[in-house]
Amino acid sequence: MSNKSEYKREGNMNLKNEQDFEKYYEENYQLQMKRYYHEIRKRIIPKAVISIIVFIIAIVVSILLINYLNMKANANQIINDFRLLILGYFTIISIIFLFSVNKIAKKELKVLKETTYRDIVAFFEDANSKKALSYHANKRIGDDAINAMGLFNLNVLKCSGSDYTYVQYDNRMLCFSDLQFYLLEKREKEFHKNGKKYIKKWSDKKFIFDGIYIGFPLNQKNTSQIYLIPNNLKYTLLQSRIMDYIKYQGDQVVLNNSEFSKKYKVYSYNEEQTKQVLSLGLIEKINKLDELYKEKKYIVFKEGTRFSICIDGIKIKDIKEDIKFPMFRNKYREYKVLKNTFEEISKLFEIYHTLDLENN
Repeated sequence: MSNKSEYKREGNMNLKNEQDFEKYYEENYQLQMKRYYHEIRKRIIPKAVISIIVFIIAIVVSILLINYLNMKANANQIINDFRLLILGYFTIISIIFLFSVNKIAKKELKVLKETTYRDIVAFFEDANSKKALSYHANKRIGDDAINAMGLFNLNVLKCSGSDYTYVQYDNRMLCFSDLQFYLLEKREKEFHKNGKKYIKKWSDKKFIFDGIYIGFPLNQKNTSQIYLIPNNLKYTLLQSRIMDYIKYQGDQVVLNNSEFSKKYKVYSYNEEQTKQVLSLGLIEKINKLDELYKEKKYIVFKEGTRFSICIDGIKIKDIKEDIKFPMFRNKYREYKVLKNTFEEISKLFEIYHTLDLENN
């Protein structure tokens, strides 16, 4: 299963469109999907055959047992009772058989979803990429990147994540990863049983952030962090306290843009540099992100040359879950699923083009 797509768009580096992807599918990827399905069948069929053999043996044993009871038993009631018992046994075996085959198919389709996500990301990869695309379904970005972002207070919050993706695009290394930052809220409940008092203790997760992290390098170098914290937080007790869990640094910087100020609070120790970075043109581009994603967005211009944006409620995991291929291959349905996935992944790369930080 190749990590890299063979078809690459020539000319200027622009965001690939649906026509590019359709051409790629017709010329290359539908053959790759055929190979994927062939490999899945090779893995499923032997396991399914074993399940079918066990199933048939169970049926044969049941029939032989019923015939034996018909010959040996004297009382019809006993025969009927054993028949009901065997019918129940047969039903249980049937359920186990169907569950086994379904479990095998789901496992293989899960792998296919992950492979499809990786392949479509690779479709956007630079043709002359010097570093191969890196994708790990069960890993998140490293602690060093999270600490460098310096956004969420890890002294208070726990962190988890998945679907770490690292790809060269437009001669830059872009990073995607699902991230969750949460509190472990300890709970307890008192109850009585047999005249004794017991206390049940457990912990609930209270999510501060559950979404996607996107990071890429900048041309310019910042001497201090610049934080853009969203104003559109929900009015719940947890959300009203969210600023306690954000590890931003600096003083609030007021910008002369009322629309932008309604959406974000800006913090930095270097007001002059902040106003240079957040030019009118860049502010308008950040405002345009709402056309892509209306969810809460945390933006950090890191000290040095890295930029990161965290979008709440958008997850690679959900993109993969929406990849629902039919059990038996159908070209029309297959392309429809792939096109929808392409559009969702395309929006992630479109963030880079919308901000256009290289030319800001």
